[in-house]
Amino acid sequence: MLAVTSWEEEGSGRRLLASASGDRTVRIWDAADGRLLRTLEGHTDPVYAVTSWQAGPGQRLLASASRDETVRIWDAADGRLVGTLAGHTGPVLAVTSWQAASGRRLLASASGDETVRIWDAADGRLLRTLEGHTDPVWAVTSWQAASGQRLLASASRDETVRIWDAADGRLLQTLEGHTGEVSAVTSWEAGPGRRMLASASADQTVRLWTLPDGAAGLAGLPAVPGGRVAAGNDPAPVSATSVGALSGRIGQGEAATAESDAHVGQAPAGAATPPPAVVSPRLLTGHTEWVRAVTSWQEESGRRLLASASTDQTVRIWDAADGRLIRTLEGHTGPVLAVTSWQEASGRRLLASAGTDGTVRIWDAADGRLIGTLAGHTGPVRAVTSWQEASGRRLLASASGDETVRIWDAADGRLVRTLEGHTDWVSAVTSWQEESGRRLLASAGDDRTVRIWDAADGRLVRTLEGHTDWVSAVTSWQEESGRRLLASAGDDRTVRIWDAADGSLLRTLDGHTDPVWAVTSWQEQSGRRLLASASMDQTVRIWDAADGRLLRTLEGHTDPVWAVTSWPAGPGRRLLASASGDRTVRLWPLPDGAAGLAGLPAVPGGRVAAGNNPAPVPATSVGELSGRIGQGEAATAESDVHVGQAPAGAATPPPAVVSPQLLTGHTGAVWAVTSWQEESGRRLLASASTDRTVRIWDAADGRLVGTLEGHTGPVRAVTSWQEESGRRLLASAGADRSVRIWDAADGRLVGTLEGHTGPVLAVTSWQEASGRRLLASASGDETVRIWDAADGRLLQTLAGHTDEVSAVTSWQEASGRRLLASASDDETVRIWDAADGRLLQTLAGHTDEVSAVTSWQEASGRRLLASASDDETVRIWDAADGSLLRTLDGHTGAVWAVTSWQEQSGRRLLASAGTDGTVRIWDAADGRLLRTLEGHTRAVFAVTSWPAGPGRRMLASASHDRTVRLWTLPDGAAGLAGLPAVPGGRVAAGNDPNLCPRPVSGR
Repeated sequence: MLAVTSWEEEGSGRRLLASASGDRTVRIWDAADGRLLRTLEGHTDPVYAVTSWQAGPGQRLLASASRDETVRIWDAADGRLVGTLAGHTGPVLAVTSWQAASGRRLLASASGDETVRIWDAADGRLLRTLEGHTDPVWAVTSWQAASGQRLLASASRDETVRIWDAADGRLLQTLEGHTGEVSAVTSWEAGPGRRMLASASADQTVRLWTLPDGAAGLAGLPAVPGGRVAAGNDPAPVSATSVGALSGRIGQGEAATAESDAHVGQAPAGAATPPPAVVSPRLLTGHTEWVRAVTSWQEESGRRLLASASTDQTVRIWDAADGRLIRTLEGHTGPVLAVTSWQEASGRRLLASAGTDGTVRIWDAADGRLIGTLAGHTGPVRAVTSWQEASGRRLLASASGDETVRIWDAADGRLVRTLEGHTDWVSAVTSWQEESGRRLLASAGDDRTVRIWDAADGRLVRTLEGHTDWVSAVTSWQEESGRRLLASAGDDRTVRIWDAADGSLLRTLDGHTDPVWAVTSWQEQSGRRLLASASMDQTVRIWDAADGRLLRTLEGHTDPVWAVTSWPAGPGRRLLASASGDRTVRLWPLPDGAAGLAGLPAVPGGRVAAGNNPAPVPATSVGELSGRIGQGEAATAESDVHVGQAPAGAATPPPAVVSPQLLTGHTGAVWAVTSWQEESGRRLLASASTDRTVRIWDAADGRLVGTLEGHTGPVRAVTSWQEESGRRLLASAGADRSVRIWDAADGRLVGTLEGHTGPVLAVTSWQEASGRRLLASASGDETVRIWDAADGRLLQTLAGHTDEVSAVTSWQEASGRRLLASASDDETVRIWDAADGRLLQTLAGHTDEVSAVTSWQEASGRRLLASASDDETVRIWDAADGSLLRTLDGHTGAVWAVTSWQEQSGRRLLASAGTDGTVRIWDAADGRLLRTLEGHTRAVFAVTSWPAGPGRRMLASASHDRTVRLWTLPDGAAGLAGLPAVPGGRVAAGNDPNLCPRPVSGR
């Protein structure tokens, strides 16, 4: 039983109970004698929540929420289904209801799709969707403030409680402090103008929050929509007695990250020479995903504001002076890729943002109101710019993945014209006015060109060719001579400067070691023109536009840098803002006087670190650095001293480290990964994601080879095999209740296996002695099904589990008999005979859901199993008699994946992965923890490994952080030697200062 609610019947006074269960039913009981009065059937998956209300004289309604992604409304008197609310794209985990002042009954439902949705209970209409959580939402509650305002509080796996205005869906506050997922929330009045909220978490605490509840609503907390309330800026735990002290700190916000005060070129302690000016950024944190664009403007008051656009589907406005978040603009239904702003004649400041939802949205910067939506593109909108015509009319130009640039009237949203000519995605657009008054546009595209257009009639004026890869950005300026120049940035790692009049290439700026995704320019007070470029290599580089010299490299970001802009910040001073995939905007102070970029060490190409390194990196080390590209991505914020490393001055060299390569491209959590070797020797990987795709990658260089699309819901599992003909097939399983079979070479869908009545969570395959290929799939419908892969026939259904089946594996005994092991949320592993479906053994011992299982045969011939569970353990079993051999403890969260392999030395190792974001490597024989691999920023869902050459093994882990990481492990007779031989020692992803990070993009 998963939920229960009660009410008193009208008239009789009898107390009734309604219970929700994993058996897909809601049952109504008489509380006095325990009699079952009726059973409500209709859900097709477990029911997680139930609530009730009086709908009128004598009528009681119930609402139930289920894993089948629906809320169902029932008449409690006769059990009739009154309505079904469909729209969530993940399991519905909680539901609550209230009556609006108008008398209308509203419902709020919380879901694994990371949203809360508000519905009209009478007609089932979806009224609004509350987006902001970055993980499943487990709970929701509501109350009416003294002002009459209806508020909602939602609790999530993202470790936050968020408070919303139910009327307009605005995010009012984020309560932070829990260090584990928040599973429940409730509130109550605590005195005049005061409300208490209690949240319960997997961090084993209940936190009490004091909220104002007066006419001012949520005043007393900063009146910034979306502002954060941190509950734990204090390193000391918050005890029950410190509630008053805690509530006194509400509204202080989240402290920005501190940067070290030791900078490049700083004089040693005691030196008389003052340190030179340095470039040290201030951090603006708050976005929950990549920051893709940033723009700035100055208010009439003189205050400088910034707007940043993010894949978290928001635009955020900041005060550049103190880094304060002023407001959050919500409305896009996909990642936001671009933002620009302008001031109307009335003085009103407007913003335009563009995103993958195919729209441009126009906002009032002062109050965050959505003014208009420009719809018409048939692909993601990747860039937007604006200008004012001589008539005073404001026009916008947007660039899109549909290969067009579109020009719009900003006032009424009319499409004015469409510029066609690019033969691939258009990534950037900028505009300028010639002295003649003619308005020109320049657009940059994945077709490797920059195209110049006449904005008045849409005519293509000129095409600039020379880049050898996608062109991602373009900007322009006028020289004192009147000549118009353009700078374009490309995936070919260069910035190119062009003469806009004749299209001639003037110079190429080389230096970035990865694709360049943004470029901007400005003129110093001395008259010198500078450029700043931002790159996937995590740096911003500053160049002299006249001669192409690299003046400075700004380092500090820990992920690709997507955008860069700058503005004057006072006499002789300029600020530069860069936006990155590390979810931050960094502000860099630069000198802007006659001396130019002097005051920083005058080493062309010298690096300016954001407090990372006490010594400059000279230009002569660039060749050596680029030679190390591809060794993996360095993880942030680990000390340069490793576990077991010799102290400074010792002759012993530092040990080898484990540093992962990143495969990025999925737009949702990555749930599963498998690998195989082609006949050519090339190693390929396939990853499955909640973005509904399977992606195939080249393991050697991280290149995206193909994307398999067809599933209509999240893809949870993937496996592969080779046919006798040599053809490689893949099978993927998903929440759409199907298993799909694909040709890995061309991505063709070969077949679809349908029959499960719940999401398919795992799949495995094997070949019979006859040559026939069979598949076994495990599902939320509590069964394992065995299929003929060739014709899709269902051969056998294995029933016995009493909850969702999360994993399945198989092996052949010496006798030739094929056995299966399945793992379930019913806390057991079950072993079956695949031929006749008989249940042979049940392994019981886990104290929570079992999420993964794997098996291997020892040299003695004994078959062992390892199972991973939400009880934070991995358990090793004897498959023959079901005895528990050992328990591996160490994870600090649920364990969701396990795999095993044998080293060349004969030693058996296990790798397990879980919600604590780590992969842990164990000795299977004695259960010792050998190594912890850190680097993922979210839960790790899957792990697999393969030999990668003599004495070398590769391990791939797939995570909710949307990446697959490749780790290189030693695999020789020495086992995991070469890494410090400290049991349980941590191996960070790039603690070694000699490693150069390089993520691999699947853009």
